[in-house]
Amino acid sequence: MDADAGWLLLLAVVVPVLLAHVSDAPPPLLPLRTDCPLELAAVIDKMLAKVPAERWTSVAEAVAVAEAASFGSDPGVRD
Repeated sequence: MDADAGWLLLLAVVVPVLLAHVSDAPPPLLPLRTDCPLELAAVIDKMLAKVPAERWTSVAEAVAVAEAASFGSDPGVRD
């Protein structure tokens, strides 16, 4: 691959992915992982919010909410 082809690849593939990562919100977790408990999916979705004010104020806060969530007897959740 010559240098021009490398730049074209960078511009055509890598740059749009990087821009999307910075500007687009990630898809909600639950449709992708239907086996994920609702409360845990909500905690993770809030962690991934693009707008800083919509995120947890600290990791400790997110962990506390996740730990307090009642996951019931879901066999997919490990202790």
